[in-house]
Amino acid sequence: MISQLIQRRQLMSTTMQCVPLYNAALEGVWEAANSIIKKHPTVVRARITEGWETALHIATTRKHIHFVKELVAKMTQSELEMTNKKGCTALCFAALDGTVAIAKVMVDKNDKLPDICGNNGVNPLYMAALSGKRDMVQFLYERTKVRDWNWCEKVKLLNTCISTCLLDTALTLIDEYPTLTVAKDRNSETALHVLARKPSIFAARNHPGIWSSKNSTQTLALKLTDCLIKNIFHLDNLDITNIIEEAPKLLFAAAYSGNTEFLIRLLQSFPDLIWTSDQENQTIFHVAVRKRDEKIFKLLHEIGSAGKVIATKRDMDDNNMLHLAANFAPPCNISGAALQMQNEILWFKEVEKNVQPLYIEMKNSDGKTPQDLFTENHKELIKEAKQWMKDIANSSIIFATLIATVIFTAAFTVPSDTNNKSDVPISLKKRLFGVLSISEGVALSFSTISILMFLSILSSRYAESDFLRSLPLKLVLGMMTLFISMAAMMHGLIWINVVFTLIVPVLVMFVLLKCPLLLDIIRSTHRTRTLFRPCKRLFDSHA
Repeated sequence: MISQLIQRRQLMSTTMQCVPLYNAALEGVWEAANSIIKKHPTVVRARITEGWETALHIATTRKHIHFVKELVAKMTQSELEMTNKKGCTALCFAALDGTVAIAKVMVDKNDKLPDICGNNGVNPLYMAALSGKRDMVQFLYERTKVRDWNWCEKVKLLNTCISTCLLDTALTLIDEYPTLTVAKDRNSETALHVLARKPSIFAARNHPGIWSSKNSTQTLALKLTDCLIKNIFHLDNLDITNIIEEAPKLLFAAAYSGNTEFLIRLLQSFPDLIWTSDQENQTIFHVAVRKRDEKIFKLLHEIGSAGKVIATKRDMDDNNMLHLAANFAPPCNISGAALQMQNEILWFKEVEKNVQPLYIEMKNSDGKTPQDLFTENHKELIKEAKQWMKDIANSSIIFATLIATVIFTAAFTVPSDTNNKSDVPISLKKRLFGVLSISEGVALSFSTISILMFLSILSSRYAESDFLRSLPLKLVLGMMTLFISMAAMMHGLIWINVVFTLIVPVLVMFVLLKCPLLLDIIRSTHRTRTLFRPCKRLFDSHA
């Protein structure tokens, strides 16, 4: 009876210390926590939250490195293995957060921690990989007995590392366990399947300075792809046949995700895949047209006569490649209906060059030619593009007219001093008057040209073909001459009555608002000339 009372009092005493200990761990105040632990040493293993977290769990989540170091020094190895309600140790929390310094303190004292699984039997190493914590993954990989994992766990880790761009660890896994190349996870996917859907990890060359690094994401991605494909031909395993049979799936996964780099690597190893069709009887080039992927489509020019044969292929609905180009494109980042229409026409014209003349008038199973289909699918976009053009032309012509009016008025209000009563020398006045006259002439001329350009846009017939170059070029010319006239006018206004300069802020605001639009139109129009221009042989560059 007495012993039970003593135990109950000790429990109540410990419980009373949980709240201040929790607050100390939350704030990282070790002095406050230490004073509590000195009086009640067992409190270090007390579960102080509803989720059964200890002070070590709390301090770890808050990344209080000093607090954790001092606390771990007062804990036993078994106390470090304590879990919360979900079965997670404090190391699991550190793995998710990626704080290597905290993990090192724990593992140095208890090297069994990396192999203690947490929630749903998930290992701390896998938790770190799932969170994309590169440094933590590298640290835990060296401390975890991965060799004792089953194949299902290993391939799960491998595919997760690829998904989260931890390619250096993925390469290490493949080097140590080559047969993981053909191993499938619970989704029946191999590492190659995951890579095929990850075009972003192959795009590091778009970032300055990264391509030169031996450990860049793209370099590692290419190395991993080569290593996986190479392993397929060197492994003596029955699953290799299944992988080769699934190569078409990899090919189309890469095509649908726009992963050109992976696709080229795959075609170099399996050249016959170039003829493969999907369930709709479409090749990767047909998919490229549907997805508006110019990189993959340009490969059609690099395979010689085979490309001409592939371009003749028709799908299950009797659509040839030009029919697919006539369909409305998937959502893109092009701003403005007119620029979207420009891109649609550009693709249609380019594909038209690559199909046989007979295919231009060929009808599909619905009895429609490519041109019929294009017109039908783009009716609404043409309406939007027409209105978009008119709105820009109308707003711009107002400012062009305003500039012409101001300049015309200013020409009759130039300050003069015929008696030369001021202190300004006559020669200087003559020079200023000359500058003003030239500025007025330039502003009036360019504003007139601008008005004419915008009027020609408003009176245009708005045919489909006009959106490719004619209308965008008129819009570029109109806006550029408008900006030049604004600059000339403002240069001239500084020499005359200050009343006219009140219009300057309005004009500056107009330029700031329209300048990004002008740049978009210039880039888009320039793109119509360069998008499909061959720059280098992609197959050669990846050989």
